[in-house]
Amino acid sequence: LPEEIEVGDWIGLTVAAPILVVDSLTVGGMLVERSIGRFPDGSGRTRVLSEATPGQPNRWEEPLTVVATPEEEIYYAGEEVRVDLWVTNRWRDTIAVDLEVEVVCPGGVWCLEAPIDTVSIPVLAAGDSAFASFEDSIPELMAPENEGRYDIVFTPVESKGQPLEPGVATIYVLGESFGTAMINEFCASNQSVVADEDGEFEDWVEIVNAADSTISTANLYLSDDAEDEPFKWALPSLDLEPSEHLLIWLDNEPTEGPLHASFKLDREGEEIGLIQETADSVLVLDRIPFGYQEKDWSYGRYPDSARNWELFGWPTPAATNLDPVLRY
Repeated sequence: LPEEIEVGDWIGLTVAAPILVVDSLTVGGMLVERSIGRFPDGSGRTRVLSEATPGQPNRWEEPLTVVATPEEEIYYAGEEVRVDLWVTNRWRDTIAVDLEVEVVCPGGVWCLEAPIDTVSIPVLAAGDSAFASFEDSIPELMAPENEGRYDIVFTPVESKGQPLEPGVATIYVLGESFGTAMINEFCASNQSVVADEDGEFEDWVEIVNAADSTISTANLYLSDDAEDEPFKWALPSLDLEPSEHLLIWLDNEPTEGPLHASFKLDREGEEIGLIQETADSVLVLDRIPFGYQEKDWSYGRYPDSARNWELFGWPTPAATNLDPVLRY
């Protein structure tokens, strides 16, 4: 090259006649004796490499690991959140970073445009680790109407401005109780999770009592078309204690028993609704549209009775939902 590369420079690979930019990047903050390259070779992502390898395949390992562990998994609006942080330098030389703190709100969107805080980390020699903590109530984010899952992201930023792989602490913020029966979990492609009384693996749905007192299932209905057929199948009249779960088979075989509904779910996607009939109205207590469902996976609320919905690789029919498969 005719001159040295500096921070902010643009490097491009072009062809002439006509001019076409084949590849390009803008040089960010550089570490001493480190190179920036693609890993694996030819992939779309560029990163700071473990060592410069001119003329050889690129090599890379995570230079720094951040393990973020929340003190509690479930919080209520306005409670203080504490996250313990364990930071380890896996490179062969000293590294200095701070952790920029950002928050991903329910639905996978960034809550704020800029980091909400910075956690200072001491300079780490090769192989060293450091402990730190983050505490904040984040009141403007954890209002009752913003109930759901929050990912608190801790991104190490090297002194020259180069961001490294973040650590993430996932918490769930709860609001007030719904105070009704509600759909808590369902499986639209049950091939080996749980069998009914006849040993058949059928679709199923789990109802939970989200109230603080006993409720009756009288005048409750399930439907996969709440708008046009709200009273598709009537639940038997039962009393559910607070937090009690009720498993119902969606197998279109109502003659097999009182907990076998008159319709099945379409694993390609549709909806399931819980409807209450009153003296003068139809009240939709719960209505969950869903897309394609993997076999033996379920879709449910986490924690139980919350507004937040997650996928479960290990379904828990008629029991508390556990260990969701985290996305985004």
